[in-house]
Amino acid sequence: MDEEQPMTLFIDELEVNQDYELVLTLSSGLCRLRFGDVIKVVDYYGNCPVIEFQYRSGQMLNVCGEKVDQALVSSIMKEATESWGGENLVDYACAESNLLLKGGQDAGAKPYYMFFIELDGNNIDQRQSEINIDLVEKLLCDKSFTYNSYREKDMVLPAKIHLVKPGTFKLLQDYIISNTSASMNQFKNHRKLQTWDTLDIMLNNVV
Repeated sequence: MDEEQPMTLFIDELEVNQDYELVLTLSSGLCRLRFGDVIKVVDYYGNCPVIEFQYRSGQMLNVCGEKVDQALVSSIMKEATESWGGENLVDYACAESNLLLKGGQDAGAKPYYMFFIELDGNNIDQRQSEINIDLVEKLLCDKSFTYNSYREKDMVLPAKIHLVKPGTFKLLQDYIISNTSASMNQFKNHRKLQTWDTLDIMLNNVV
């Protein structure tokens, strides 16, 4: 998928437990359009693959060449929230610290990740001390050899983990739909924030 012209497969050539980027050909004339959605084949129902949406291509975290993909981040978020007990994950997003520069903010001398997590429930601000948010950083180091090596060499600072207020990701969705060509039916939350305005929404709603 990282190649400019990767091999194209037909639907009956897909393998279970493998990730693929969707490519579309439309009767309107578009041919082999790389759609940007990365899916995983989890099973087959007859001759039809059963798929799970994984992430959007171009959404890797990469501040020093470590290339942490969203499939890994998604698994970390799931494991972390399950360990917190009774906390349901509404949504999450991440950003690289250099994005702060676009808002005229100080990004610091060394890069780091920022994670924004919305949990389902009331009084999150009062229960924040009960939630071990540092587990996200630990899992990142455990599951990504390259990220961990950069952390050990002090080339990357520890990730900053933020819980955000209920409804924050609805605000993000409304902003994106109002300011881009995306429609409600086509909308998929951006796991990696790439503009200052979207990052600013997150920062202004940190618990």
